[in-house]
Amino acid sequence: LKVWESGNRIVLERKVNWWGDSLAKDYPLLAAHPKEIQYLVIPDEAAAVVALKNKSIDLLSGISPKQYDELKINSADQFEFANPSLSQYYYLEINHRHPILKEKAVRQALAKLLDLDKFIQTQFNGLAGRIAGPVNPSKSYYNHNLKPVEFSPEEAVKLLTEAGWKDHNGNGILDKVIDGKPTELMLNLFISGKEIGKNIGILLQEEAAKVGIKIELISKESAMMMKDMNAHQFELATMAARQSPSLWDPYQAWHSSNAKTGGFNKTGFINALSDSLILAIRTAPSAADRDAAYLKFQELLYQEQAQIFLFAPLERMVYSRRLSILVSFRRPGYSENLIKLR
Repeated sequence: LKVWESGNRIVLERKVNWWGDSLAKDYPLLAAHPKEIQYLVIPDEAAAVVALKNKSIDLLSGISPKQYDELKINSADQFEFANPSLSQYYYLEINHRHPILKEKAVRQALAKLLDLDKFIQTQFNGLAGRIAGPVNPSKSYYNHNLKPVEFSPEEAVKLLTEAGWKDHNGNGILDKVIDGKPTELMLNLFISGKEIGKNIGILLQEEAAKVGIKIELISKESAMMMKDMNAHQFELATMAARQSPSLWDPYQAWHSSNAKTGGFNKTGFINALSDSLILAIRTAPSAADRDAAYLKFQELLYQEQAQIFLFAPLERMVYSRRLSILVSFRRPGYSENLIKLR
């Protein structure tokens, strides 16, 4: 670490006599090509793009789809462009402890009220892919038999009607008796200040209203949102997650033993089959047995709509043509130590 200017930049300097040099031929990740790497903190995207154009920086990742496409159209002769897959995905967290959301028909109906193909085109310029579960499609144990839920308000209405939800009092909101009390189909949805989460919330709110579901959007700062969710004081929430490039262990997020207050199983999803599959994944005697358990576990989450899985964005990276970069699905989408000058 050569320089650290808080909120401004960090400079890393290559070690002299780096011991990994002698092993890099057989273990490429130990290579260290750049003599120096500077990370610049540029909060404003427009300013970052200007810095890229005037060659103050060589690489910019995570830019908006709109800006990415504009650069690709207008500056294709100046830069290289890359879209590696990311182990990141967006989803709706669901509190299964809630008397309405513990009904599978309601969860399934909500999943059918999101026109995500259109959303991906308008919000990401097509630079994202639909998902049906929490496993990255690049993994060997991804369940390719599961198809992303299709947008179908008609099927959502059918599911709700079959479950007994009707507008008995004519106020435009579906209702039914739950535990002896008349209950209207009204839900709160937490959204953070980020644009994508907000737009997902608006999309669901608008489509839900058309079929008789009232959804109130509640904007919360991320730390406060997580505090409430850890205390199980929530109903729905727009969320994003990253998955480790190593084997996925669903124990913390999904096992019933972690559904207590403060546990990582925020959904409160408790299922005997789910628990047994999680333990089978952890104790499988072979990769084949483990993959089989992974596939069944994903199928169970899908059937139950335990969470509503939305889409996985692609990285949007622009860099100088003087660089040779090996892109990767690992965060941040490239390996700094392997960057070379052409």
